[in-house]
Amino acid sequence: CMSGKIRPHGQSCPQFAGDKGFHAIWAKIKQYGPFDLVGFQECDDAAKMFNGVGYQSTHTWKQGPADIGMGYDKTKFDALGDFNSTQVETDQYGPRYIAWIRLRQKDGGANIFFANTHGPLPGPHGSMDGKHGH
Repeated sequence: CMSGKIRPHGQSCPQFAGDKGFHAIWAKIKQYGPFDLVGFQECDDAAKMFNGVGYQSTHTWKQGPADIGMGYDKTKFDALGDFNSTQVETDQYGPRYIAWIRLRQKDGGANIFFANTHGPLPGPHGSMDGKHGH
């Protein structure tokens, strides 16, 4: 869901420039949704994605580092803290992160740890040496 930005590996995403392409993504999400928990990768504007899907009034979202976005349905969950993130690794495209939030289900009281990550990818250029991972 890159907003016409150059992707980390140097290839542009002209099919998603501006709003072109986003309407197809939003339609697919609406077709299979609604979703209580949503995680995006290659996303530099979580608010645009959630608004495009129509979740602006029902969901809380956060744009995380390294083009990951996530959100939850605030009508179904209470946050037990803030959104958090930490770098877990570096690969050939740069630092990779995990983002998370702890939630409590309003109906039933179940505690949920909701996490989202993008990578790391294995390969000769990534560190993949465990220096950042725990």
